[in-house]
Amino acid sequence: MMKGTMSHVMDGAPLWFFLLGALLVLSVTFFVTDKFVKKINWSKKINLIGNKKIYRLIKWRGFQAIPQLATVALFCFTIFAGLFGDEQVNFATSLVWTVWWAWLAITVTLFGPVPCFLCPWDGLTNLLTRFPLYRKVTEISLNNNVPKYLKNLFPAIFLFIIFTWLELIYGATKNPKVTAYMGIAMAMGALIFVLLFPKKVFCKYICLVGRISGLYSNLAPVEIRSKKPEVCASCRSEECLNGSKKSYPCPTGLSLKSVSEATFCIQCTECIKGCPYENVGFNLRLPGSDIKAKMENGKLVVGRIDEAWMMITMLALTLFHGLGMTTVWENFAPGEMSIMRFLAVHLSDNRMLNSTFGIVCFCGLLALLYSLSSMWAKKLAGVPDGFQEKDGFRALFIQLSFPLLPTTVAYHIAHNLGHIVMEGFTFLAIMSDPLGRGADYLGTKDFLGVGMLSGSTLWVLQVAIIILGHALSIILTHRVVTGLYSDKKKARLAAFPMLIMSMILSVLALTLSCIDMNMRMTYF
Repeated sequence: MMKGTMSHVMDGAPLWFFLLGALLVLSVTFFVTDKFVKKINWSKKINLIGNKKIYRLIKWRGFQAIPQLATVALFCFTIFAGLFGDEQVNFATSLVWTVWWAWLAITVTLFGPVPCFLCPWDGLTNLLTRFPLYRKVTEISLNNNVPKYLKNLFPAIFLFIIFTWLELIYGATKNPKVTAYMGIAMAMGALIFVLLFPKKVFCKYICLVGRISGLYSNLAPVEIRSKKPEVCASCRSEECLNGSKKSYPCPTGLSLKSVSEATFCIQCTECIKGCPYENVGFNLRLPGSDIKAKMENGKLVVGRIDEAWMMITMLALTLFHGLGMTTVWENFAPGEMSIMRFLAVHLSDNRMLNSTFGIVCFCGLLALLYSLSSMWAKKLAGVPDGFQEKDGFRALFIQLSFPLLPTTVAYHIAHNLGHIVMEGFTFLAIMSDPLGRGADYLGTKDFLGVGMLSGSTLWVLQVAIIILGHALSIILTHRVVTGLYSDKKKARLAAFPMLIMSMILSVLALTLSCIDMNMRMTYF
């Protein structure tokens, strides 16, 4: 058989799966109330590194350095394969798009920002600016002041949009060289920003993988926090923030005195290495514990508009990613109508232009829907407690975006399961011939196998994950609004538009899971 890629259509879930899922979405939406949410003990935590031997292992500088060196080696080989391997059967595209990108959301949701801990781009910068790695050294950097225009997530949002365009529209998933160039660009960006500025501006504000991982980590059942807040309160040196003789400063500028969410933690463990009181815990907690009404020094605050737009962008692009792979968007069967064929007839014969137009319209429509929901919430409930009229809509727009995170993550995972189940097995064959030159190093070159799970099992998992995500979104919506409004009636009124929004999004996610999907499978 000749080498290349073949288009395979994966059947969507049957209609009764969709109807059952929609009924469960409706039931969950109105079953979960603020009274139910108040019974949840969000403060219950279990420290997983209470054992002194484990704590000392994490304090060892090799704890992160050795795994990162391994991922750096893998990264270098991936770039080599992308640049010099076969253009159709290639280790780079298979590893990046079928394995790494598909498992990213699942890994972060379960274990926090592990991709940041293992990041090869960060590993390369550490190797070049902190050598030798076994002890703390003076970092190589010009330490310029960070420009104000970089101190937000809009660069990461822009990079995420470009990344998605390259993936879905330009066809990077089928182009090893483009995949390699994307990896090189990220590595160069990380290095340049470390050389120019103190700490790790690239990780905090620009890296799309880091920012996706950071926001998704707010749902993870693990966190890095202080064990005893009173110990942090009495600490004056703040080694977690400023570093010590054996540890570097927190690369994203976090202090355990004030950190209350996982958005900017990259799990580098420098705070554990630096704390002289060994007051840092790696806790097991309830998923979503970080998502609540935002406060500083005991007072409600508006929050950050860039984080809200990052949330909305992730939601829109994640859902479009699913739509863009369905037969509704593009149907290759002769004579069958799809959105792309409609645009080709009525807009342009340029496929990239039509796809770009479609993604802009879809994302704009979803952003408009969310904005209208926030306006509706303000009209029903009024201005949240402690805010002026001019800040009312802005506060709701920002704070109500975070409860939508479980819906985003749930569909992201449900969609990626389809890739893992239907395409993941091809990676084992490609590992045996990573450059596509006819080798068979592992004896698995001819292993093309079948899907890892049956279609019915996959559908059950997808629907279950979407329902669980929706349930958590409803719970967190109630938690946020009860923090914004002391009046119970106002809190319920503010929640209502977001409950409808969540229900629409979850039903859309179920709909996408029930439509046939175009899959890309490599063959030899």
